[in-house]
Amino acid sequence: MTRFVFIASLLFVTLFGSVGGMSCYAQSVRMSVDTLFRLIDDHNRTIRLKSLHVENAGEGENVARSQRLPVFNASLSVGYLGNGYLTDRDFSNGMNVRNPHSNNNFAIEAMQVIYSGGAISGGIRMAELNSRMARLDLEQNRQQVRFLLLGWLIDLKCLYNRRQVIDENIELARQVIDDMRARYEEGVALQNDITRYELQLQDLQLQYAKTVEALNTANYRLANALDFEPSVTTIIPELSLIDDTFAVGPENDWQNAAQMSSLSLKKAGLGIDMSETNLRIVSAEKRPKISLFAYGKFDSPIVTEVPVLDKNFMYWGFGVNLSFKISSLYTTKKRQRQARISVDESREAYDLGMENLRNDVYAAYEGYKTAVTELQTKKKGLELARQNYDIVNDRYENGMVLVTDMIDAANIRLSSEIGLEDARTMLLFCYYRLKYITNTL
Repeated sequence: MTRFVFIASLLFVTLFGSVGGMSCYAQSVRMSVDTLFRLIDDHNRTIRLKSLHVENAGEGENVARSQRLPVFNASLSVGYLGNGYLTDRDFSNGMNVRNPHSNNNFAIEAMQVIYSGGAISGGIRMAELNSRMARLDLEQNRQQVRFLLLGWLIDLKCLYNRRQVIDENIELARQVIDDMRARYEEGVALQNDITRYELQLQDLQLQYAKTVEALNTANYRLANALDFEPSVTTIIPELSLIDDTFAVGPENDWQNAAQMSSLSLKKAGLGIDMSETNLRIVSAEKRPKISLFAYGKFDSPIVTEVPVLDKNFMYWGFGVNLSFKISSLYTTKKRQRQARISVDESREAYDLGMENLRNDVYAAYEGYKTAVTELQTKKKGLELARQNYDIVNDRYENGMVLVTDMIDAANIRLSSEIGLEDARTMLLFCYYRLKYITNTL
């Protein structure tokens, strides 16, 4: 049973967040897989946070596209212009110059970049890739949370089944004890036999108590994760257990599905695009920048004349601006080399991700096949254990075996029944693990 939740301690802190607002009265919640996934999508705090990351990245795209728009600037200043002082070049023959004291300036400027060497288009492309990466992060997080809580739900189902099995064995033990007491009164059974079987009953009741404790803990954890009030909520799993005849198809189909749907592989592919885009942005620094500009200005007074002219001067113009950063000829090479290494690194990461994905799918598929074999074995084992119990019980009633043999047969039967329930839930877990690895959960 504990194999179902081996990922819980690893993923819970980073992937899970609760949200507020569900009812606090005693309730039973029937939980199917679809219901579980719907509650996760609607209420999980981590998914809501990732959704905000997606929204933020989308706005980043709009910001990057705005770099293509023309730039407009307007300025207005009003001030006081003091008197001047005029001298020769050797600072002799100085004289005061009276200036008009009102100073006004107004300017409007516009600029439109028409060629940036690919820097603007590269920035837009990078923003688009970041937005796609955020959406993939959201979906990957959703898959992780679903698998984590689904494992908890399967674990809860297993504990319910175990409790039922133990309860049935307790009832059977009580019936055996009642039969022993009747035979004791008839003088064909020993008090010692009754005592030993009562000890067996006590052991079953202890196992039942431990199972109930584990069930309550699992129920509390899952209810708390879905933000129900855990102390008053009972979750009843409604899972369709599959049997050993359930066909999942050939491994090659799962390999193909994984390569089509794998979010990790898609993110690795985006990593290649992002590193190549970054290389283009870096290379753009070595290209000239061309832009159109226009301006209109209104100045008063005209301070370029001596004495200052107390008049308004209005003028305008337009043209083409060409700029080139000469230092980029020797500073950009190192950054280009670093960017090229990043491209190679991202391609290697993609190939490694493909290799790991194939291995993971193969391991999960083999694990499913092993679970099928285990279930078949447990079915046959339970059949034999029940036959053995019936034989031993008949022989005990005929006085041919000791009560210890009865206890051993009962323990074997109980172990086989619990093992069968565990094998059924393990098969279900292995099936969903296949779907999780292929990101089709």
